[in-house]
Amino acid sequence: MENRRVMVVDAFPLARAALGEVLRPHGFAVVAEAGTAADGLRAARSLRPDAVIVEPCVPGDGVLLCRRLKRLPAAPLVVMFAQDNDPGLVADCVVAGADGFVHQSAPAQLLVDAVDHVLRSKRPWFLGRARQAEQALPAAVDRRAGHMTEREREVLSMLLRRLTNAEIAAELGVAGQTVKNHVSSVLQKMSVPSRKHLLRACQDPVASRPHPARWDPVRWDMARLDTARLDTARLDTVRLDTARSDTARRAAARRGGPGAPPAPAGARRPAGRPAAAESRTVRTAAP
Repeated sequence: MENRRVMVVDAFPLARAALGEVLRPHGFAVVAEAGTAADGLRAARSLRPDAVIVEPCVPGDGVLLCRRLKRLPAAPLVVMFAQDNDPGLVADCVVAGADGFVHQSAPAQLLVDAVDHVLRSKRPWFLGRARQAEQALPAAVDRRAGHMTEREREVLSMLLRRLTNAEIAAELGVAGQTVKNHVSSVLQKMSVPSRKHLLRACQDPVASRPHPARWDPVRWDMARLDTARLDTARLDTVRLDTARSDTARRAAARRGGPGAPPAPAGARRPAGRPAAAESRTVRTAAP
């Protein structure tokens, strides 16, 4: 069967040998092995394998190797075979152009099937049994990242790694304002109002679905904020009115005037405080 030439890139010789032993009985020809990203890139340029299995933590950065492999004139298909299944790493692999992702908790047959499916133009993603509910994540990120420029894909990857604007600017070698412009464009194309919403969307496949056109998440959040402010203002007004009423009652009680609570039966009037009737000036007619 054609198009079954595979290269394995992993830091450990035993792991590379084991992967070869798993693949060969199923008709795959392991044409090369590499222990670093640089060696893998050189071998891919010279041998032109149909598919490359890459461990993301290989020396030299396996994700970067994936990106460079996909830029080759005869770009091979790339399957990431990872120990980690963090959403940030998975999204990095998607943005780098990976054609598949298999967590190393997968059984051997699942890896064989994944490589076979990639060669049949399918995109297998197995994030591990502990995260089966998140299998839709890569497709959601990949669908929107497909509308981004190459630089925006890089910025998206860095945002998912929780890098600040200053760190992104230093890594890309661009001005801070340029980074801000890229970040704004990425958030807009991902249909999220902020970095927090972006990370939440990449951790929740339901939240990662595009928002309906008539629903603006920014306006909705501002409306919630305005409602909270209005409720707080109303509560402050009620508290102020209550405080004023209590102050008025206490003042009336001290004066003994209207508004004072009625004195209990038999209570004595405080000394030095004439009754209201006695305090009035009585005018008499002149003799």
